[in-house]
Amino acid sequence: MWEFRNTGRSPGTFNMLYDEQLTRELATNGKEGVVRVYGWQPPCISLGYHQSLDVVNIEKCRREGVDVVRRPTGGRAVLHWEELTYSVVLKPNGESLSEVYRSIGLALERGLKLLNQEITLSRPEPRRPSSRQMFTSTPCYSSIARFEIQYRGRKLVGSAQRRYSIPQAGEEFKPQGRTEVVLQHGSILLGPAHRRLTEFLAIEDEEMLSTLGRELETKSIGLSSILRRPIGFKEVAECLHRGFEAEWGIQFC
Repeated sequence: MWEFRNTGRSPGTFNMLYDEQLTRELATNGKEGVVRVYGWQPPCISLGYHQSLDVVNIEKCRREGVDVVRRPTGGRAVLHWEELTYSVVLKPNGESLSEVYRSIGLALERGLKLLNQEITLSRPEPRRPSSRQMFTSTPCYSSIARFEIQYRGRKLVGSAQRRYSIPQAGEEFKPQGRTEVVLQHGSILLGPAHRRLTEFLAIEDEEMLSTLGRELETKSIGLSSILRRPIGFKEVAECLHRGFEAEWGIQFC
């Protein structure tokens, strides 16, 4: 049994805790998985699990009403603003990280193609930053990697994944008493507000900030730009609902 949840817009801390709670629930209930869609209110910068908090100007974020949270998954800084975020929680049943990425990517592609047929799943080689500083601060949308969604070579969806090994009640020390659960979530850009990330990074090098800003502008794109019209959360959520059901041959409860 698969469930589709639309939890609306919430603060960043709530959103991240909710995704983690879904993993714990799935380990103990009889569901096959959950697909969730949600938004962020107020806007929020999320950092990858291992990314330093020092890359963000916390004081400026506070002054301008932008939350800062840490994701349970990896990756780099993302400004969640004018987007729909999806999360998928499932039991991998022996599938590798890449196989799960591809499976979810195909469902996302199927749904988003309902809006534009040129939206496609891509798997180019990840672009490697040239220095440690670039690695810790480069925005998520400046490159395409893994099975991610793009439009004419520009990134539309950024995703990250984590696997959990969750012990069953009373069997914490027995490997056979653990359930493997995957959490994958990602941001589907609706508009261009994510580009404002550079305004909140703790980087004094103006040349670097300019470079990062250009990369966000030229290497990412939102659905409103693709479709040349405003697009709302509800319309995209409905397309994803249809895409997952069609691609995976399921019916959400």
